[in-house]
Amino acid sequence: MLELRDAAGRMVEQPTAADYLDSLSYLPGEPAPYTGRAQSVDARGAVTAEGYFREGRPEGLWTRWHTNGQMREQFYIEAGECRFAKHWDPDGLPL
Repeated sequence: MLELRDAAGRMVEQPTAADYLDSLSYLPGEPAPYTGRAQSVDARGAVTAEGYFREGRPEGLWTRWHTNGQMREQFYIEAGECRFAKHWDPDGLPL
């Protein structure tokens, strides 16, 4: 599990959307921001999101799924900017 830390290096306990823009992700106990693949799983162990971090920030292609396993969204982040995004409803139909 990754930790979100603010500019002063303090862990952000309950992050807001703005915190994700202004903070970096770290592996617990590590001094350097995280670089590598990341996955989020629900209580059943199903993958709900996956993507890549570069120096603590999301980078590249990210995918999220609905609880029924259908793809929810895909988006591509480059240099902190979302370059494209696609969204689907729980039945798999494009939005």
